[in-house]
Amino acid sequence: MKTLYTILMLVFFIPQTKSQGFFTEIKLGALSYGGDLQDKRVIAKMLRSATSVGFNFELYPKLLITGNMTYGKIAGDDKYNSVSAARNLRFETTITEFSVGLDYNFLDLYKHKLSPFLQASFGVYKFNPYLDTEDGNRLYLVEYSTEGQGFYKGREKYKLIQYAIPFGAGLQYAVSSNLRVGLLVSSRKLFTDYIDDCSTTYVDSLLLSRNASTYSPVLAYQGALLNGAKPYPPDGALRGNSANNDSYTFLGIFIKFRLVSKGDRDDFSDKGFKKVKTTCPTVF
Repeated sequence: MKTLYTILMLVFFIPQTKSQGFFTEIKLGALSYGGDLQDKRVIAKMLRSATSVGFNFELYPKLLITGNMTYGKIAGDDKYNSVSAARNLRFETTITEFSVGLDYNFLDLYKHKLSPFLQASFGVYKFNPYLDTEDGNRLYLVEYSTEGQGFYKGREKYKLIQYAIPFGAGLQYAVSSNLRVGLLVSSRKLFTDYIDDCSTTYVDSLLLSRNASTYSPVLAYQGALLNGAKPYPPDGALRGNSANNDSYTFLGIFIKFRLVSKGDRDDFSDKGFKKVKTTCPTVF
């Protein structure tokens, strides 16, 4: 993670007027969670804001190396989950992600105004699911071993820094040769099912209390807080679906800009980048 951060910072602060192939990129949008606490692809009330900054470097007009730092939040709540509403779980977590990858434009944006594009990256992200109580306390769920992590049947505590594979698609518009705007949908393939602190089965409440915290059973099953709720489930009863890992998706807009001398732009050719007079791309 430190290596990715160093690379991003070094490239981001290279003087733009001397870095012919570099665009600075800013993204604004929202993160959507996907996991055991949500049975729909997107729930508007569960969207949380996200921001990303980074760079693009043109290997070729259609192919760019990218690097991004993304910060935002995701959240889930069983009250919007028709499958497991009686479980009454909820969570929220901040996401800090660093990624490097490639963008591919289907059309040359020096010759066309509009082009769809695909992207694929490798990333590292940090999360820490929590629950805010009514009395103002913030409880970080990993500390309460809600599914017996750390003591029950070989279940280990999940790591809060994980790898991800961001991939997505979008539409990009060339305002000028040095300014581009667009729309992006980018999902993350994750390698954990615990971004929402829910994955496998319930642990006996007494065993959970003795080995974790007296408050752990309350966090593991919050259905008891609902009117007419069923009692705490028996040991081994399903709590989540471990067959599918969690995910999160960025949905938003972006702007890419390059700082060059007024009236000039950087044009790519087989001989490298060269200065030419700025002209608007032809209509697609």
